[in-house]
Amino acid sequence: EAGGLSSPSVLVEADSIKLYYAAQSQEEGPRVIAGGEILSDSFERWGVLLSPSTGCTDSSGNSLSCWNEIEIGSPEVKVAQSGTGRTLYRMFFSGTDSNDKSVGFAASFDGRDFEIYEYNPVLSYEAQHVSNIRVGDSYLMYYVPAKSTLGADEIRLSINERGNATETF
Repeated sequence: EAGGLSSPSVLVEADSIKLYYAAQSQEEGPRVIAGGEILSDSFERWGVLLSPSTGCTDSSGNSLSCWNEIEIGSPEVKVAQSGTGRTLYRMFFSGTDSNDKSVGFAASFDGRDFEIYEYNPVLSYEAQHVSNIRVGDSYLMYYVPAKSTLGADEIRLSINERGNATETF
């Protein structure tokens, strides 16, 4: 973490506070997503939760660049209920390859061991800094485009019309 911390996402729970953030171990190293938990008077560092992907292949086994092979960051974690009523920690995060910034998804049942969604990225086209909320049966995803088409800073909205909580991620 000597290279810096950024983009904190905080969850306040009944018995603890969970903290997720982008971290860099050295000035030139890749950014990763790390986390920890505040219990009473102490902070327990969990270490790295997600790292940039490597070794991506297509359906034929041919090598390709991973959508998040350069760095990942800007985690946003929210708690939801799965379709069977289990607590589900939903994380959206940004990823960068040699050309584009995109948004990926990962989920966890304990808030610590995240599984990356197999079909990432969930949002491309130079998207970054995501914020996701549920309103009724729809998920609203706000994000900042890395390259503005209007020549000014902007925030865009993407909507998942299904809005169904699920354990399939």
